[in-house]
Amino acid sequence: MYSEKKGVQATLQDVFKVYQLVQSLRVVDEILSGSSYKIHAKAFKSSVHTPLSQCLADFERLEELVEKMVDIEKAQKGDYLIRSSYSQELSDLEEQMDSIRKQMDQVVRETSSDLNCGVSLQENNTHGYVMEVDKKKGDEGLRKSRQTYK
Repeated sequence: MYSEKKGVQATLQDVFKVYQLVQSLRVVDEILSGSSYKIHAKAFKSSVHTPLSQCLADFERLEELVEKMVDIEKAQKGDYLIRSSYSQELSDLEEQMDSIRKQMDQVVRETSSDLNCGVSLQENNTHGYVMEVDKKKGDEGLRKSRQTYK
């Protein structure tokens, strides 16, 4: 997909947003097709309902593509990813990511236990993942801890 600016391509997030819009318009189309417009029925149908239905028909292939390729569950949470089932390489990478995530969660639990206070894992645009601790409780825990944290 290209925008009006030459060479600017749509991202997976952009494509998914269009998909969500089409899904919402399908609901509107169903409501319109089920309702009985009493006043100006022909005018309403020819000016609104029929063009909307035709437009939605044009997006059917996009919907099929998105449903086949995009991990919709993760996309709704803000992670725009191709389905791992699409290729073996993606499946392997997803397994590695899950394994690393479990290791990170284990380190957070161990650190929380060692410092005797709540530690949370936060994603940061600059540093990736960081552990956050309440300053007062974290300082106390660091003084009492036998481990060195950087």
